[in-house]
Amino acid sequence: MEGLEQLWASTGQLLGEVRASEWLLPTPCADWDVRQLAAHIAGGQSGFEGMAQPEPPPGWTTDKLGVDAMTAVGVAARDDWLPQQIIDELATAAAAQVGRLRLLDDAGWEEPAGWPPGDPTMRGYAKNRLLDGYIHLLDLRVALGRPLDLDAEPVVFELCVEQAFEFSGWGAVKQAGIVDDCRIRLDLRGRDAVDLVVENRRGRLENPAGDPTDWLTGSTAAFLFAAVDRREWWDNVGPLDAEGEAARRFADRYVIWL
Repeated sequence: MEGLEQLWASTGQLLGEVRASEWLLPTPCADWDVRQLAAHIAGGQSGFEGMAQPEPPPGWTTDKLGVDAMTAVGVAARDDWLPQQIIDELATAAAAQVGRLRLLDDAGWEEPAGWPPGDPTMRGYAKNRLLDGYIHLLDLRVALGRPLDLDAEPVVFELCVEQAFEFSGWGAVKQAGIVDDCRIRLDLRGRDAVDLVVENRRGRLENPAGDPTDWLTGSTAAFLFAAVDRREWWDNVGPLDAEGEAARRFADRYVIWL
């Protein structure tokens, strides 16, 4: 909850500072400019909170599929909105989310939420929204020429790094395509070393043991940026250095979502 409050406070503050000439700037989300990315964030969050959704323009179509089609509809439906309308919608939806989740007890956090796949509980939902929202906050900072400022939301950053680690066993096999047994030592600055073990085409994390076959070094920020497919941001934090074929495949191909 502390992370979500940090996230929405920073996002709202940043959007409130956007100048008129900056709303049309391109973003790392190639399909969207700043206004459209803000509309995606606001529309997605309001949709999760069950708020009424506008309709896309008459005759509007998209060639996207699945979740991408849903997000495209949400952005198109807000095409004629003023920036302040988008800011207001996000503020309302974020406050609703935080207020709703604050009421949960321990059992409530384990109740089904229907999203995301893999952990469709309220806890999984909150973690998913935190990671998605944080990366888009950083997307906005990049688009607007602001520093990434990874110290500004320390709780958010640490929780998102934790998710990058949590998905790494799945990512090694399903995304990086590592099928041979190996032990990759993840020795990242700011975090105790851990081994990513692939065995019988299944990946897991465990405490360091024995001699690893491969090494991966760098910062936790670089690890997070790889996991969310923002490797171009390594220019700001340094790259992941990989030693061994499996480590190189993992550094190049591990992505939580595509």
